[in-house]
Amino acid sequence: MGTPRCNILWLGIALFSAFLAGEQVFSQPTLPALAARQEKSLDTLVNPSGAPVPNEAKKAGEASEAKDANDFDGPQPWYGPTELPGILAVATRTHGLTAGAHEPVGAFRFSHSELDGAISSLGDPSRVVQTLPGVGRPSDWLTTLIVRGGAADQNAYLLDAMPALKVSHYEESRGGNGGVGMVNLAFLDELSFHNGAFAARYPDKLSSVVKLKFRDGNTEQHSGRFTADVTGVGGVVEGPVAMGERTGSYASTFRYSTMALLLDAGIVDAFGVPTYYNGHVKLYAPFHRGELRLNALGGEDVWLNKILLGRGDIHHAMLNYSGWTGALGGEWKQESRFGQSEVALYYSQRTQDAEFFFTDRNGRRMADSLGHEEHARDERVSLSIDHGFNPHPRLAVRVGGLEEFLLRDYHLDYANQKTYLPRRDTVMVYSEGQRVISPWHSHTAVYGEATLSLDAWNFYAGYRHLYEEYTDNHGFGPRLGAKFHFGPDQAHAFKGAFGRHTQAHSFADLALRDNPHVAELPYNWQTVAGYEWQAPQGVLLSLEAFDKQAFRLPRQRFFLEGERYRSTFVDTGRTSSRGFEIYAKKSKLQRFSGSATYSYLWHREANVEGRELPTQFSVPHRFNVAVGYDLLANLTFSARYSFASGQPYVPFDSTLSYRMGTGVYDYQEAYQVSEPHFARLDLRMEYHHFFEQMEMRTFTEVANVMNRPNRFERIWDPLDGGDMNFPGMGLLPMAGVTLVF
Repeated sequence: MGTPRCNILWLGIALFSAFLAGEQVFSQPTLPALAARQEKSLDTLVNPSGAPVPNEAKKAGEASEAKDANDFDGPQPWYGPTELPGILAVATRTHGLTAGAHEPVGAFRFSHSELDGAISSLGDPSRVVQTLPGVGRPSDWLTTLIVRGGAADQNAYLLDAMPALKVSHYEESRGGNGGVGMVNLAFLDELSFHNGAFAARYPDKLSSVVKLKFRDGNTEQHSGRFTADVTGVGGVVEGPVAMGERTGSYASTFRYSTMALLLDAGIVDAFGVPTYYNGHVKLYAPFHRGELRLNALGGEDVWLNKILLGRGDIHHAMLNYSGWTGALGGEWKQESRFGQSEVALYYSQRTQDAEFFFTDRNGRRMADSLGHEEHARDERVSLSIDHGFNPHPRLAVRVGGLEEFLLRDYHLDYANQKTYLPRRDTVMVYSEGQRVISPWHSHTAVYGEATLSLDAWNFYAGYRHLYEEYTDNHGFGPRLGAKFHFGPDQAHAFKGAFGRHTQAHSFADLALRDNPHVAELPYNWQTVAGYEWQAPQGVLLSLEAFDKQAFRLPRQRFFLEGERYRSTFVDTGRTSSRGFEIYAKKSKLQRFSGSATYSYLWHREANVEGRELPTQFSVPHRFNVAVGYDLLANLTFSARYSFASGQPYVPFDSTLSYRMGTGVYDYQEAYQVSEPHFARLDLRMEYHHFFEQMEMRTFTEVANVMNRPNRFERIWDPLDGGDMNFPGMGLLPMAGVTLVF
């Protein structure tokens, strides 16, 4: 790997080694570092059980914040701009505020207490993100994120400092679908969501980044938590680990699906038996000159579907899915006279196998029936380096790099696939198989960013450069942002940002190309302007307008060759998105809390003639409101109502489909018709009871109280003929119990 783009990162490693060496000489932190440590937000306080301090207890806990500056006790803002009282100290650490000084626009944060027990989440952080402005979903069964008209694979997840390959069970290779989260909300300290022209330090994606920060284990005493609900049973065990004069910690979580038990009891109905398990172990070790955190996590999911048909020679339809993902690695953080530094090294692996076929009455696979198989394997080693420093009290600088080594295998087979040939007015049946195995290759990214903080102004400038070895392509990413604070206590602010984002290719797309080495990197330009207000009593308001122009998106095209069509991918996708978003939030300072969002989106894609037409993501209106109220000191009622315009789709030409015996789309009406609007009301009641040595939390929740049959997908029934529609989540009662000891 001696090519120039790797030498940039190795130079960064050498510089980081120099910083470590300098730490041996200059072990005392600087005054700005001491100030940043003492500015730690009360939202990060934890009590001896490891849970967040209740709001009413935060004031009492304020006195405990004055700790020795060399202690790394609890979550620390290990990097941030210089804290200026009344400006950045509020803007960078308040959960729920839209953006800090180094994140000019499009950032939303949720603390542990806000995530734990969130209504409509099913214990999944992706479902929490789906309620934010600008975020859509193709179905309420799925955890897919559609951000400002971007596809599912345009979003990234960071688990601590690790780029995640997969965060949901039953998730497909391009990041779509997924039904149950692999990350335990009880294990999170903070969730932050970044869209728009997000900062240069975040991964190379076109739409958004979701960062999940896992909390450290309890350093005071051993404790645990057991949870049982509709998604599964699981637990958390944590406690201190003695390390000489300092105390580290361990924390582990495990969850296993209970769907098989619910199916056997007749409580729920589903095709097949979905099963899964996942686990996570985290070790925290504080040292005199830094902190070490080690993570090991993984999960497996299996869904064996056997659907009885009993028509003609076909007896069953089989749809089977199995997948595995795992990761192992760690992060080292330290402060020195030269600033704050972090290095992270992770190995991760993901496999997926999916197949669909028909069987006869003897259970044998029918050789001449429709079939589909997809197998994918992805391995990668990720090394990242980040260093932040303050050359001036009002200036914060951050530089870093990422090197990912990847090994990928993708295999796709079609059997007896019917395809309509409009030029021949006939249907051809074909079978096709493709497989691409890549050698070890790399993605390299380097970045730099700076934040200048004046009395009322914050200015941000950044640049990120991506190199994709497999296609020998470079991606360029300049970013600019500014924020102006005004009014009493500078509670009001105007904000704006502009940036170019590039994204590496999905290997599933490269595998279907005739010559993947000539593929071009997709990119977009994003412009965002807005206003925010932090009102008294924990009220937050944000308004943002955006324009997002995407280029060179991979698109599948069909070409007629002899008696059949051949598919290939070309980099001709061109989309335009613009709109505005409103976000309001009332934090729970006393008994009431709530939030409301409204998003308007105009989204179009240019066809081969250059005409801008709607797509399946052209959903103009989305509205979401949630409220929570403490009926008693230990009894909380919450509700959420969600609304969205109907999702556009491509209808079938019924007459032609019946005549040809397979679904034939009417492309003259493509995305000109839409499903009925989406609407859903969820209700939840949560009860807490404290025993002498244990706390018990129980909840009852009803999803889709109105039992509205929201529709999300249409297919053609090849056996009976006709248009089949799959409904979304119907009336779903849920209950669960959590024991904290």
